[in-house]
Amino acid sequence: MILSLFLLFAAPTSAAPPTTPPDKVRLLQLNHTPDLLIIDVRDPNEFAQSHIQGAKNVPAPGIQLAQLPHDARIIVYCGEASCPLSSGAAQKLISDGYSHVSLLDGGLAAWYQKGYPIQTSAPKNEAKHKSSSIPTKEARRLLDTNQALAIDTRPALEYAAGHIPQARNVPLETLDTNIALLPKDKEILIYDRLESRSKLAVQKLTTAGLKASELSGGIAGWLSKGGSLEVKKQ
Repeated sequence: MILSLFLLFAAPTSAAPPTTPPDKVRLLQLNHTPDLLIIDVRDPNEFAQSHIQGAKNVPAPGIQLAQLPHDARIIVYCGEASCPLSSGAAQKLISDGYSHVSLLDGGLAAWYQKGYPIQTSAPKNEAKHKSSSIPTKEARRLLDTNQALAIDTRPALEYAAGHIPQARNVPLETLDTNIALLPKDKEILIYDRLESRSKLAVQKLTTAGLKASELSGGIAGWLSKGGSLEVKKQ
């Protein structure tokens, strides 16, 4: 009886899938590693909005039906650092005999933060949409007269290090869940370190019915025109 209880509680649990840092994945891409396969396990709509350059979309529920090559070096990712979709999909592949499977450390959010290439494949009805941009001088006027709200879509650490005064931090990765909290009676002025991110944010907001434009040149453009920055107090 005692031995049975010992075996019950001492039974090993499935080990967590190994992780691969974004820098190493990018290096594998640059070296054109022939057996590299980057798998995005999110919903197709999320994948279409933004995904790692060269990634293949295989939603998590269908990962075991995808018939991926067994000799491939498979990197699985989701949107966030800790995501049950990616870890669950990787575990299923490992249990099916795939021997070279790992998770992208930090998920898509970490890839964004590194500034590595991102692709979009927006629906046809959104592909024709051209996001408008506002020059720094006009942006200052709108912000000073309280006609616009500046939204910084960079990760929180970048925002804390320096942002446009009075700007609100809504990282691109969390924008979808925060759209309802944004005002509909003001121009939403989007800025980021990367133009691809700000354009995607504007697209999301205009699709949701809000008035949104991107700051021409992003935060770098703001600084080049003499704009000041505010540092988040710890």
